[in-house]
Amino acid sequence: MKRARQLRPDEIEALIAHYRDTGSVTTAAKAVGITRQTAGKYLTDAGFFTIRRMSDDDIARARGAREAGQSINSIACVTGFSPHTVARALR
Repeated sequence: MKRARQLRPDEIEALIAHYRDTGSVTTAAKAVGITRQTAGKYLTDAGFFTIRRMSDDDIARARGAREAGQSINSIACVTGFSPHTVARALR
């Protein structure tokens, strides 16, 4: 198994800054050049709660939008969740 690259303190600060700016672990990880999983570990270690799940209200709004004819991708853009997460919640 490949071991994750260790970040220098300045890289951790950059990761945190990108996460605060975007709210996206994936975007922050790409900016620093590491995997999403490694970024999540560093952010969790820094005290951030990075796992965001759809609430019952989010799912109800997504279901209503889907019944109104909106695509999974457009619902994902509006809600801030990935298309995969939206599709899984609507199943």
